[in-house]
Amino acid sequence: MLEMFLNTYHVNVLYKVYWSILTQKFNIKFGFPRSDTCSICDTLATKINNPECSTEEREKLETEKKSLATKSRRIQKKKKDISLHVEFAIASFENKCSFCSRQLCHNVFGDVHD
Repeated sequence: MLEMFLNTYHVNVLYKVYWSILTQKFNIKFGFPRSDTCSICDTLATKINNPECSTEEREKLETEKKSLATKSRRIQKKKKDISLHVEFAIASFENKCSFCSRQLCHNVFGDVHD
């Protein structure tokens, strides 16, 4: 959009200025969609909504789309479970390291208090 603006109005404007004017003056929001769909899901939805699609073909496509959605949810759950395990392992490792360093300090320097 910035390139179109620059080509149309032949004004030298920084991207930051362009962005701030669009977001503040015109109240235009930019961001990623809340939920993305894969290209296969989009293709299936297009074929399902096609008026020339027969009832049998539509049912077959809907079944395939539901199967794909189920697989996708299963994979997302596994990814979430794995990330939780990794976060726990990192936290556990950090706690062990801090415990070991305190224990080492105590063994080398003894009980040191201010």
